[in-house]
Amino acid sequence: MTALALDPLTLAYHELRSPLGFVATALRSVAEDSLDEGLRHRCDAIVRTVERMLRTSGQVSSLARADAPVHEVCFAPSDILYQIASDLSSFDMRVDVQATTEALETEVRGAPTTFETLIQSLVSNAIDHSDRGANVNLACAVEDRSLIVSITNAIASQRQHHGLGAGLYLCNRLAEQLGAQLTAGAEDGVFHVSLRLASCSPMYP
Repeated sequence: MTALALDPLTLAYHELRSPLGFVATALRSVAEDSLDEGLRHRCDAIVRTVERMLRTSGQVSSLARADAPVHEVCFAPSDILYQIASDLSSFDMRVDVQATTEALETEVRGAPTTFETLIQSLVSNAIDHSDRGANVNLACAVEDRSLIVSITNAIASQRQHHGLGAGLYLCNRLAEQLGAQLTAGAEDGVFHVSLRLASCSPMYP
């Protein structure tokens, strides 16, 4: 039998797919059997988060394959931003979204699942590196025919751990797949991430 040569990160994500799938199945069963509406709502939010993690595993695998197909469409990023923020709020994670009216109506071209994976990763990193209960702020606005998505968080007062930079590396690769520009950095105790995506809305031919 020929051994497969896999990138360690790809292999790790691949091995997570089965247990994550089991978690999603178990939570759906709990939600179906429960009479507690609040519990059902939280189970549904966890299932959506797990499904995003499963899509992330697929995204990571595809990054290692130059011939992986990319299905591009025009989609509204604001819908994805609000859904992620809503799911996280079910577990007392404070993510505030502010979008201008123009941004709500603006579409970009790319793979919605790639954008969702990118935002989920960026927001998760922001929560992970903030003090417990601190706000993570998402802003969405239009500038020079581009949609600008900004994520800011106050850096934790006591550093919890030292990251290896893999998270930001993955986010940069995902941004490249979207044809987007990603910039990140810290200033005055606040970490800023900005994502610029070209608009494909009719108002911007």
